[in-house]
Amino acid sequence: MDGSAAGQPVIRISAEPIEPARRAAFISEEISARLVGARAAPRDAEAARFDYAILDVGRGARLVEAHLAALDVERSQRHLADGDDNITLFVPLAGELLIEQGESRVRVAQGGGALVTNGRRVFTHFPNTRLAMLQVARDTLSGEAALAGAALHADADHMLLLRSYMLAVLRQAVRAPVPAIAACHLRELVRLTFEGGAGAAPMAGAALHRARVAAMRDVMVTHHGEPRLDMRAVAARVGLSERSGYAAFHALGQSFAEELAAIRLDRALALLRGGARRILDVALDVGFADLSHFNRRFRARFGFTPREARAAASPAP
Repeated sequence: MDGSAAGQPVIRISAEPIEPARRAAFISEEISARLVGARAAPRDAEAARFDYAILDVGRGARLVEAHLAALDVERSQRHLADGDDNITLFVPLAGELLIEQGESRVRVAQGGGALVTNGRRVFTHFPNTRLAMLQVARDTLSGEAALAGAALHADADHMLLLRSYMLAVLRQAVRAPVPAIAACHLRELVRLTFEGGAGAAPMAGAALHRARVAAMRDVMVTHHGEPRLDMRAVAARVGLSERSGYAAFHALGQSFAEELAAIRLDRALALLRGGARRILDVALDVGFADLSHFNRRFRARFGFTPREARAAASPAP
């Protein structure tokens, strides 16, 4: 990602240390202070869970990764007085959630997505849900999609790309400041996902390339141990052709082969530092079929050999 840094460090909040009798008030205060005015009502004070990390991406965009359980959250008529009409996107990563807004009642399963406008009453139930959320300005969308519970199925191509990019930005924030351009990319991806690109700016092409690379990288991280993993297989898993996959990497000045090798080598280093495994076994586990090739690539990347890496991790006799 390019551009100047934006936003603040990731803020992590948990209700676990709070005594059950105080959790509802604590959660309501945190949601209202950091996201949007609302009231939280645990269905079971003992089982209620509220753990989340929030990142201010800049330009009015906020990203959240959370685990919420046994919890209802309601933005009622009295909360609307704050004038907040931003859009909030909910993306379950595990479990499901229920959203009610206006006449729309949407149950969103893992991998799907639904958005609401903060400018209308909304009720959300989280039975036991791990999710990502994105809040962007109302003018991100020009049509009716933002007005009530627009839902997408888990296999929607743009939803997959948007979800992958949201998580990629959150992961990057742990390592380094997130560039300001990320907020623009998130807005464009929301527009493409829910309006099919209507009114999309030229930025949409760059946003799509970055989202596609983020989605493919997720596949590469998960399946890097498969020695025959290639662009055709990776691109197919995110709904792209082999040609489109290569084009996305090329547009960012990156190489698919080099990125896959880096993922494999980084994993190999972690394994070598973790115990006295045979170097050949580590090489095979991370997807290298040839030991001498693995040794050369490892030394070129890290400046020392796999043997030296393993020796440095071994306790002195």
